[in-house]
Amino acid sequence: MAGVTVSAYVASGVLAALASVIYTGQAETGSPVMGQRILLDIIGATVIGGTSLFGGKGKVLWTFFGVLFIKLMDNSLNLLDLSYFSIMMVKGGVILFAALMDSMRNQVLVAA
Repeated sequence: MAGVTVSAYVASGVLAALASVIYTGQAETGSPVMGQRILLDIIGATVIGGTSLFGGKGKVLWTFFGVLFIKLMDNSLNLLDLSYFSIMMVKGGVILFAALMDSMRNQVLVAA
């Protein structure tokens, strides 16, 4: 069992390092706080993809579709020439809606 846990941490670290190299190359700059701007997108993509905030439930493919939805929404709102504040408010509203649906789904499953 300990080998599985160690393997999961190693895979997570390697993939995080790879993602940071790709993200730094895309932004053409490096900063230790560069990823703070995408934290809402990361959490939102997993929640929209169906991963439960209460743990233990979720699928990688659904999370991938959540990422696609967040990026589609982000690009669409940018093309509409909305301000950064407006874009963040719309994203936050969508994520809040997804979190409320997850909470309601969890309460229904617990009650049943």
